[in-house]
Amino acid sequence: MTTVIRKSRTAKNRRQTRSKSRQPQKSLWERINSIEIGSKKIKRAELISFSRELSTLIDAGIGIDSALKLLLEQRANTPFADVIFKLKEDLNAGVTIAESMNSQPKVFPHIYVRTVSSADRGAPLTRALNQAADFLDSAQSAMAQAKRAMIYPMMIVFVGIGIVIMLLTVSLPQMIGLFETM
Repeated sequence: MTTVIRKSRTAKNRRQTRSKSRQPQKSLWERINSIEIGSKKIKRAELISFSRELSTLIDAGIGIDSALKLLLEQRANTPFADVIFKLKEDLNAGVTIAESMNSQPKVFPHIYVRTVSSADRGAPLTRALNQAADFLDSAQSAMAQAKRAMIYPMMIVFVGIGIVIMLLTVSLPQMIGLFETM
């Protein structure tokens, strides 16, 4: 009897969990508007440029809110404008810049956020932003160098595959015909 009660309770719990996890269906218009057209990926070079410019503006004595406003105006029609707008909104809501950056992991790498969060603990924000930009710059250079270093070995592999295909399709059938006539 207890197993029947337990089974019915677990089935009831599953139904309740399913009904809680279901979200209201979006209307067709909401689904159409949520479709992203084109790539909105933020490039590392753009993040490096943003970091250096924000650091320079803050170092010049402009407040972080005003600096973000200037950078937002400068990048008005770019995908990075959404990122800057979110940072500005979060700062106005009382969130630290590191926490705001942490809420956007596709844009700001973890090491970048950790470096900027050091400014929350007393380090100058301009120094943290410059260090984060330097790190991203060196990482980008290393990736570019690794890609360049892989070009020659890949060319050798493709040429080797081409030679093997040529041997199997052209030379080998001729040799087989030669040996069959012997």
